[in-house]
Amino acid sequence: MPTEDTDGISEGFMIVPIWPTQSWYPKLLHMLVDVPRVLPSQRTALQMPGMKQEVHPLIKKMVLIVCRLSGNPMRHRDFLKRQPLLSYSLGGKEPLSSTPPTSKDGLHIVIKNRLIHYSPGARFFSGVI
Repeated sequence: MPTEDTDGISEGFMIVPIWPTQSWYPKLLHMLVDVPRVLPSQRTALQMPGMKQEVHPLIKKMVLIVCRLSGNPMRHRDFLKRQPLLSYSLGGKEPLSSTPPTSKDGLHIVIKNRLIHYSPGARFFSGVI
């Protein structure tokens, strides 16, 4: 549910799949103001529009997350400051790839050298939702 902070900038929650190859995904990551929460996998979590009995064909492969987002870049900056720095092995070189580092399970991301661990969805954003 979108809300406005004191500066009149919207903030809210969005449920999206973990899909780093999509063009919208980096923009989403740069609007995060809290750790994304992984939703429990449920067969009925994603249904085809107009066909309630039809299960989405990608549901077995798709991991859904709840993201708290803000259009205020200062809120995103403050969130990143609270996250641990990404560290490399002693003497290791920083990756030259333009693609941000991601973990094999897709449940960790790096934004501006800050490591973000996706959390299980059992606990939501400071009791919100």
